[in-house]
Amino acid sequence: AGVLSYKAAMYFWQPKEEATQAYQEDTVSDNSVKAGMDDVPKNLIFCYKEDTGEITKVVLEILNPANKQLSYITLPLRTQLNISVALFRKLVVDCPEIPQVMQLGSISKYLDNEKAYEDGVLMVEELLGMDISYYTAIPQSTFNTIFTDKYIEQADQYDSVAMVIFMQDYRATLQSLDSEEKLRSYLDDIYPTLKSNLDLEDKLSYVKGYYEAYSNDVSFDLIKGNNINSAYIIDLELAAQQLTELTR
Repeated sequence: AGVLSYKAAMYFWQPKEEATQAYQEDTVSDNSVKAGMDDVPKNLIFCYKEDTGEITKVVLEILNPANKQLSYITLPLRTQLNISVALFRKLVVDCPEIPQVMQLGSISKYLDNEKAYEDGVLMVEELLGMDISYYTAIPQSTFNTIFTDKYIEQADQYDSVAMVIFMQDYRATLQSLDSEEKLRSYLDDIYPTLKSNLDLEDKLSYVKGYYEAYSNDVSFDLIKGNNINSAYIIDLELAAQQLTELTR
């Protein structure tokens, strides 16, 4: 009877051990985000405070060289994230306290420096259902020389939502970059002050696309969604249409 009890116990215990091992292997997987070179590169831009590392803006930049189009889509900090179990298992390795439901602006409360940007990319990829080519983190002092806020009133009567547009002075700067060589030199100067998982050499390979887009079509928009109570809820169907139009 003792032998049979032991064998029965081992039989029922073994699958749980295997499940635990599989969970551990899944959660310990590599979480780093690799930069990719794409025909239509998607650059997730983070603005951060130099003294605290707090993320204060999140903007998706889409460069479509074929259409000579450059688009900036603001993702409000109040955007709600409902993180899947699979992704949550990866994120808790970096921060055991991170919640499964959170707002986009809370990322830097739980994660620091590159981990905030890398895991932020994973969250936005899952949220939007699209691959992000690379990220760029811009100090707030620099970001504020490029972008300013334009407030968009919401039909639901909740608080207006800010989207970024170019500063007037920055538009003048772009007009002065009247050749690919000048734009390349500008990127050479500014890139060391930024944080990115795309190196300068690869960034410079997009110079022609940026130059033609600056001369042709730069657009700004807010990711499609609505204010609901204290959160901004992305309309996944409308957002998918919005992004498809910019990337096709």
